[in-house]
Amino acid sequence: YSSSYFAILNIFVSDASHSKMRTLILTFLLFLSSSAFMQAQDVRHSIDSIEAQLPHLDAQERLEALSDICDYAFYLDDAPYEQKCLRRLFREAEQMGDKHTASYAYANLMCSFYNHNMYDELVAELPASLAYLEHAGSELYYFETRQLLIDMYLYLEKNYQALNEMQKMYDDAKKN
Repeated sequence: YSSSYFAILNIFVSDASHSKMRTLILTFLLFLSSSAFMQAQDVRHSIDSIEAQLPHLDAQERLEALSDICDYAFYLDDAPYEQKCLRRLFREAEQMGDKHTASYAYANLMCSFYNHNMYDELVAELPASLAYLEHAGSELYYFETRQLLIDMYLYLEKNYQALNEMQKMYDDAKKN
């Protein structure tokens, strides 16, 4: 533990002369937690408002609204909900033939797996996502998504696999 942890702990267990400091710290912690709760409520309200408008939007506006929902879902720190939103955006964009938005959604779904340490899901879905992104001509999203695998290997201290993947990615980039 850090020395600041012990300093705070000492404040809470020391004599009554620190009661004002304890009250101040507890008030601050309560403020932080209530602020985060209120922010989540605001995000939820925004999502609900957009969802209510969806049936009345034309196709392109609908995709933009779904993209906004995905952006808000990111801030909720709720991986299943965020991934559900990204899959929904991907499906609807794909149905409309909007490969750019579909690529955006698919690449962000892979990022969500990475950000939430869902490495098994990332490894399982990565080949299909890379194939889609390559076929869609989304070169930037393709290489950004491929970089996630390298980052994962480095994080897991699988340096040899990371180097191999970097070399493969470099070779592929030279071809394009």
